[in-house]
Amino acid sequence: MSWNDTSIEKLQTAVEEFDRPRVDRICTELIVHLRNSESPPSEEEAKGVLKLLRRKRHFQHMQRVADAFVHNGLDRPFVRLGYAQALLDQEVLTAGLSILEGLIETTDDAEDLAEARGLVGRANK
Repeated sequence: MSWNDTSIEKLQTAVEEFDRPRVDRICTELIVHLRNSESPPSEEEAKGVLKLLRRKRHFQHMQRVADAFVHNGLDRPFVRLGYAQALLDQEVLTAGLSILEGLIETTDDAEDLAEARGLVGRANK
């Protein structure tokens, strides 16, 4: 199986069924697809994938996928926030805080800024 238009639906099913091996397989397929693709996924698709993974606490997968999004050209604040949250929830504090500090310095979006500051506060608890 490779990443295609139905892959998000398959990921959603795997996440809802708590099928970690299948979630891992689907995320790996997405990462391979991103490495071989010349264009990033749509922001809507990326947001959907990260939201699915965050909702059921698949932070390791979320980290890997967010990293692949950034390297494929989808370097957006929502991806960096997801990446940082995944790192923090895996207790990789220095790297997560570094991403958040960079985001705080460069974003002018009030919502993203508030979320980034909230994650910094949570990490420093």
